[in-house]
Amino acid sequence: MQKPNLIDGLKLTTSRLAFSELGEAAPKSSEWLEEVRYVDNGKFIFSAGVSAGIDASLYIIEKLFGDERALKTATIMEYEWNKSL
Repeated sequence: MQKPNLIDGLKLTTSRLAFSELGEAAPKSSEWLEEVRYVDNGKFIFSAGVSAGIDASLYIIEKLFGDERALKTATIMEYEWNKSL
């Protein structure tokens, strides 16, 4: 019995340098988004690289604890948060 693919049918993104390699490995039902920093599929959030991963992490903090907490976290980190998806 074949295991279900957890990313089947999801929207995906990754570092631009890895698009071709990971695109070949991903299920054909997945949708690749090149011009986003991160994508929220509900259960899974994918980011497009290192600083985009920090943006995605702050986005998760915002979802769980609110905008004020996320902004305070970014300030403590001395990081300019790019809130755009």
